[in-house]
Amino acid sequence: MLSDIVQIYLSFLSHVPGQFRGYVSILLGLFIIYSIVQIIRQQFIWIIVLIVLLPTSVPILRGVVDGIVRFLKFLFGGDS
Repeated sequence: MLSDIVQIYLSFLSHVPGQFRGYVSILLGLFIIYSIVQIIRQQFIWIIVLIVLLPTSVPILRGVVDGIVRFLKFLFGGDS
């Protein structure tokens, strides 16, 4: 799934001139972070209920967060 997202991202960047790719990446990264924060703010009580009632969901949530972090590192040119 992550490789599909990366391919879409690279395909999108191939249409952007070289000197603007850094700016586009930063704007896209900020948009993703803003969207995640908005989702968490709106669904905060449900996230707490999910963590309290379903202890097995914690590893799943960690996997999701790790995937998001890896994608953001790729987006900003990190090591992953």
